[in-house]
Amino acid sequence: LNSMAWYLVTKPAWPGQRPSPWLGLCLFVASTTFFLQALLGLLLRRKHWVALPFSPAWSAFTFPLASTTSAALYAYQEFFADSVVFAVYHWMLFTFCNVVIVFTNVMFYSRLPSWLHGDQ
Repeated sequence: LNSMAWYLVTKPAWPGQRPSPWLGLCLFVASTTFFLQALLGLLLRRKHWVALPFSPAWSAFTFPLASTTSAALYAYQEFFADSVVFAVYHWMLFTFCNVVIVFTNVMFYSRLPSWLHGDQ
């Protein structure tokens, strides 16, 4: 949803017209805020979720992470293309996003047969 909103906001309505960047920056800030909120929730409940075996609920973290990564990519392209610091931030976030998503998928599909058979 954030990617689609970003696309609609950053594309000009008329040829030759430059869109206002304030809404695009607001989308980036909101996406990053939601990601940090999810990360804070994970950190506050780490004793609980570390002690439990893997479950499909872990995929809930992949959505804000992927949304924030795409928002960071668009913000880098549109507003911070000259910033080395932002490029490093974007690539670190992109790498972390891919590691988390691949790990979650591998864990899900490796545990799926035992869940289907009713084993825990």
